[in-house]
Amino acid sequence: MAKKPVSSRELQRTKDQMKGGMALGLESPTNRMHRPGEAGNSYRRFHAIDEVIERIDAMTPDDLQNLAKELFQSQGSYMTVLGPNGEEREL
Repeated sequence: MAKKPVSSRELQRTKDQMKGGMALGLESPTNRMHRPGEAGNSYRRFHAIDEVIERIDAMTPDDLQNLAKELFQSQGSYMTVLGPNGEEREL
């Protein structure tokens, strides 16, 4: 993603999946009540569903690529690997 932007088609499928998941999550009364409380604790602001959907729809392949470039920089990155045995191995 950082080197080559995702296709418009793939981004649209991902947007549709995100919006569908949010809509399904709102079907539960518990989730509807939990969402404002969680937003207040995490973000200090409640974002209306319509606002979230607008922001998802506004995302472009270039926006996603720029974010990926920022997040997936190799400089200063570290990796931890967890496994069942305690032996160290080269990756």
